[in-house]
Amino acid sequence: EEFKVSITKNFVLFHSEKEPIKPQYQNILENVRFIFGHPYDSVFSTIVESLCKYFSQKNELSILNDYRSRAQNQVSFEILSSDERALSQEKIYEFFLKQANQYSKKSTTTGITYSKSMSDIADELFMNAIWDANPRLQKVDRTQMTKLNQDEKVLVECFFCQNEFVLCVTDFFGKFDKVTIVKQILRILSPMESAKINHGEGGAGIGLFMILNKIGTLIFEIESGVRTSAIAVVHLDQSVRDMQKKPKTLLFFEK
Repeated sequence: EEFKVSITKNFVLFHSEKEPIKPQYQNILENVRFIFGHPYDSVFSTIVESLCKYFSQKNELSILNDYRSRAQNQVSFEILSSDERALSQEKIYEFFLKQANQYSKKSTTTGITYSKSMSDIADELFMNAIWDANPRLQKVDRTQMTKLNQDEKVLVECFFCQNEFVLCVTDFFGKFDKVTIVKQILRILSPMESAKINHGEGGAGIGLFMILNKIGTLIFEIESGVRTSAIAVVHLDQSVRDMQKKPKTLLFFEK
């Protein structure tokens, strides 16, 4: 009952006709406003729990906190200069590869691929957090090294939760909004627009398109004027081929 009340004005549901949301959820999802694709069961559970908490705990966005509390292993660090991106990508790859090896007892192609995917998409998220989110740096030359002030830092967190790899990149500006995300989604989904996407630096939509092609789930949590957290999730029990065939899931929480 709590979920039925909570979800009314929060989320839009786009799902594949071949893989519809489970029948028992269809009635309570009638007014959902931002779920794209066909969420993996564990992600769906997190969404339900977080929506209930969202209304009971007015000052807290809880998906990130949920992953923090459930993580069996985690690592976090800050980025204070744009030239730290490559080293940060290496840290991310090494962390997830180690978790994959421990999870499967041996190195697997799936674990290696997902570890590399998390490292690859991290750089796109870094660029968004360092330059796009920061009003001071939006027009600077991105080929030049950029130092960040302490209040402009980027927080990187990696979690291993049972069978999930979770990467979170947070900026502390909270400027990302639903208008921006909808524009990018429309560019990706429209055949007419896809040819017009700017593949160069700062091209709207292409970064999101690349990320969703490499992972199954991307979540944004925004506290307006406070922070934007981009959370990428993959599942080790799902093969890369299976993940690529399924509709992607994009969630957007804004407060």
